[in-house]
Amino acid sequence: MRQKYEIAIPRGTKFLREIIGFQLPNGILDKELTGCGATTLALTDKYPTIIASPRKTLVLNKARQFPVPQSLAVLSGVYKQDVRNYLDECAQEGVVPKIITTYDSLSKIASCLTDEERNSFRLVVDEFHNILNDSTFKALTEMTVLDECRKYNYVTYLSATPMLEKYIGSIEHFKDVDYYQLKWNEDDILEFRLYDNPTQNPLGAICEIIKSYKQDGYVDFEGVRSYEAVIFLNSVKNIINVIHTCNLTPEECNIVISNSKDNKSLLDAFGIDKTYNYTIGEIPLNGENNKMFTFCTSTAYQGCDFHSNSAMTYIVSDSNIPNTVVDIFTELPQIIGRQRDDENPFRNKAVFYYRTSAFHASEEVMRSDLVELDKITKEVIESINSIPSISLRDNMAKNYCSGMSLNIEQGAFVYYDEVVHKMKLNFMARNGFVWRCDVKSMYKDRDRVRQLLVKLHKVSVENYSDTVEVIGTLQKYSSTVFTDAMRKYCDMQDKIITTDSSIVRSVLANQINESTKSSSIWNRCKAYYDLLGEERIRALSYQESKLKIEARKISNQHLIQGQIDAHYSDGQKIEKSRIKMQLQSIYDSLGLKIRAKATDIENYGFECAECMMTINGKRVHGYELKRKEEPQ
Repeated sequence: MRQKYEIAIPRGTKFLREIIGFQLPNGILDKELTGCGATTLALTDKYPTIIASPRKTLVLNKARQFPVPQSLAVLSGVYKQDVRNYLDECAQEGVVPKIITTYDSLSKIASCLTDEERNSFRLVVDEFHNILNDSTFKALTEMTVLDECRKYNYVTYLSATPMLEKYIGSIEHFKDVDYYQLKWNEDDILEFRLYDNPTQNPLGAICEIIKSYKQDGYVDFEGVRSYEAVIFLNSVKNIINVIHTCNLTPEECNIVISNSKDNKSLLDAFGIDKTYNYTIGEIPLNGENNKMFTFCTSTAYQGCDFHSNSAMTYIVSDSNIPNTVVDIFTELPQIIGRQRDDENPFRNKAVFYYRTSAFHASEEVMRSDLVELDKITKEVIESINSIPSISLRDNMAKNYCSGMSLNIEQGAFVYYDEVVHKMKLNFMARNGFVWRCDVKSMYKDRDRVRQLLVKLHKVSVENYSDTVEVIGTLQKYSSTVFTDAMRKYCDMQDKIITTDSSIVRSVLANQINESTKSSSIWNRCKAYYDLLGEERIRALSYQESKLKIEARKISNQHLIQGQIDAHYSDGQKIEKSRIKMQLQSIYDSLGLKIRAKATDIENYGFECAECMMTINGKRVHGYELKRKEEPQ
């Protein structure tokens, strides 16, 4: 049974290495703060240690700070003999071996060690909450990671933002793993200031910020100048779009993204079009030069050390683009803690641009989807495991689980255990699905986001002020008829968009959002503007009767799209009859009098290719779904 302990940190402590005799515990360690040196302690203490990180970028960032023989980074291109040579050299030189690798490569490390060596090593699973987050797209891999952890006697699961108790409690592996929480003196905790900026165009807001930096060479925050911007946006395509829109050269921007073949191809193609050579960059070490703009995907959200004396952090979370959505409880605190230098006046500040979605699925719908998926999971497990012939059972299971990373979208939380020839519950896939639904629900509306932000420890959420003129304008027109109010609202929004100062625009936009809460007319104007945009409203002559009809059409479209995105995925193979049945269920649940056809799915972001499938031993007609590429 898991026990919980608190470890009191002495007053005045900044880094854990300052505490005499402190060692990372055997269990889950909630260090509470980013930047307190827990990973550095693992790399410098007296114990042979393997540090497993969720991202290659984090491995490389730490390995550059602790080069051989202080540590060995084991990634692709490093072989078993390289590891053996390193261990032998450490033994000869009296150096404590420290191996840094990714979660996925833990099995590779284990194969390099003797049983005696493995028993002498401690394992640190850095940023371990990613085991849950990554289960949304590679659940089977994360289950394998947990299995690898069982091979070691001493394991520290490390994070400043551990997964919530409801997730830990549902993972059997953590049932008997003790939980340690560091308790810091409140005076020693750096308080962060998060500038709250809801917007219907996050990328446009980022482009305006970049424009300000390029125009003046800096952005002024409360009388202090920032000369560098670090922008966290988890979409390579959107990063490229921003670079293109702002006409940034390779000399102006550092692009810190996963070093994958696909990403290299995207940058190469973009560079050819722009006659520039854009490359995947690294996070500069302390003392190295920074470029004015650094773009980071989730590969650098956590654990990496950024050094600058004037860099401001900008974070983008767009509820309309699922992979860019930032988890407020685990990812957001990690991002705002990346800047490490005390002399940077913006070390504890970040600007948060996010878009909410009025068309997110309700908690009731999400729970209903989970119940349905649990039912399908049970049926799949029972159906396949009931096949008497092992060879036929193997074939059926492999056919169903082809491309195991798609198990959630295939409609069941399952994996096939080839040792015992049984289909089993993939509990990490289920947890990943629940987590993804929870993150989506965070962005229901601005009030919901603010409620969650204020729960973050030592994070103050602020808006820009100095808005008396705007408030007066809103009050002046709040009593007018709707058409006049709608026209005036659009005019004011246009002024906000076209102003030269991105900071002023943020001030005005935030206060308009606040003020509409006290005026029913302005509240309706805001809702129509956020949904339809100025051009469509103008085309409908600002008349509310026409706007209502248009809004109803879009609402239905979004609700259907949301349900379809939850059920189907790129590369999925599914029977035509099942598509038709599921679409009809979606239409009926929304009260739409529409007769479903399997081909309807082509209206919601998918292309369909005919294919044959084997279901319960029978060959049936199906579609292989391919998600249509978003326009650039």
